[in-house]
Parts: sequence; C-alpha cells; structure tokens
Amino acid sequence: MAFVGGDRTWVKATTGFDTTIPREHSFCLHVVNEDTSLVVEDARRNPQFAQNPLVTGEPGIRFYAGTPVRTDDGIPIGTVHLLDTTPRTLCAAAVDRLEDFSALVTNALDVHRTSSSTFPPVESTPERDPSQPPESSSPSPPFDVAARLTSDGLLRLDSAGRIQWINDRFVELTGYARQELRGHRPGQLLHGPATDEDTVSHIRVQIERQKSFATDILNYRKSGTQYWVRVRGA
Repeated sequence: MAFVGGDRTWVKATTGFDTTIPREHSFCLHVVNEDTSLVVEDARRNPQFAQNPLVTGEPGIRFYAGTPVRTDDGIPIGTVHLLDTTPRTLCAAAVDRLEDFSALVTNALDVHRTSSSTFPPVESTPERDPSQPPESSSPSPPFDVAARLTSDGLLRLDSAGRIQWINDRFVELTGYARQELRGHRPGQLLHGPATDEDTVSHIRVQIERQKSFATDILNYRKSGTQYWVRVRGA
C-alpha cells in the first residue's frame, strides 16, 4: 500500500521493496493521475515503463498491478498494488479482488479519520462579500485524512464555489496566506492571462454538475510566476 505525495511515493506497508520512491519514477503515480486500475504484465516490454529506473535498475520491476485508494469523498491519494521481478498475468477476477481490498483500505482510513479527528464537522459558509476576510472566530473544518497523508495541495469549496479550507501544501504552492485564500473562488487568485479558458470552463461545469474530473491547468502564484498543476475534483 502506498500514498502518492508532491515529490515522493511513500510505501506504508511492504515486503521486499524500498519504502520511499521518487514521484516521477512511481508506477502508482499513473494509477492516481488516471484514477483507475493499472496492470503492467512485463514492464520491460511496455513502452511507458521500459526505461523507468525501477525497471532498468534495482529492484528490477517487471510486473505491476495497482488500484486507487481514495478518500471518502472520492479523491485518489494512493494505491494498493502488487509488484514482482518476474513477468506475470492477472485475470479480471484478480483485479476485482484487488479493487475490493482497496475499498476496504478506504473504509479503514475513513474510520480512522472519524474516530481520531478532534475538529468540528464542516459547516456551510454563509453568503458574504468574498472581498472581505472571514471572521477569526469561524470554526475550523475537519483535518481531512488526505491532508495528513499527501503533500499535494488540497482545498475544499463551499456550496458557492468559494475556498473554505486549505492544507499547508496548498499555501506553500500558491504563495497566498490562508486568510487571503478563504472566501475567494480559486480562479480569482490563481488564474491569469495564459490560463486556458476552455479548461476553466470544463472545471466549472464539472463542479456545477458535481462530477469527478482530472485535468492540467496553468496557474499563477501570488508572486506572478506560472506553474502547471493537475487539478482533481470529486
């Protein structure tokens, strides 16, 4: 079982392999980005992975099968996966069993979050002028399990599409302070002249329809520097 962060993949339960892997070399990254199961029967014969250092060097991965682990609201944060240094095949029934096990992990994480959280439940943010900072007495939203397990930037929107909660990584990534982000729609602060309007429209429609999505977009930090980011919503 592994969790994919901003620059590394952390293997939390393993036998025979290293417990940290550079993000760019991780097979699990592809599972999380595509939010679907992945089976690689022989990595050396797979053009996508044949030159991966984990294939050409140690540990010499040949076989990989992984399926997403998600938060209770559907955001993929890691994988349950199988690795081997020998090529293998995996039937559809075995993939189904792997996905069933992943669902058990998701449930276990949710139980851990709800039993260990000391924060109050999320409350709806009242309608107000988004240019005004939130009151300091506003209740803190729950510290989602994903925020503790990933170094990706995470945010939660209220029913009006305004930022309600942000994790530490999101603050670091954007350069904005929490009080500058809360109460604003993400695009008000993060989009700029080179941000693709079609992509913005696609994200807006998916959010309005309450549909899951994953897409790449060019954002702007507070400093004005550009950065590409993969945005996922659920």
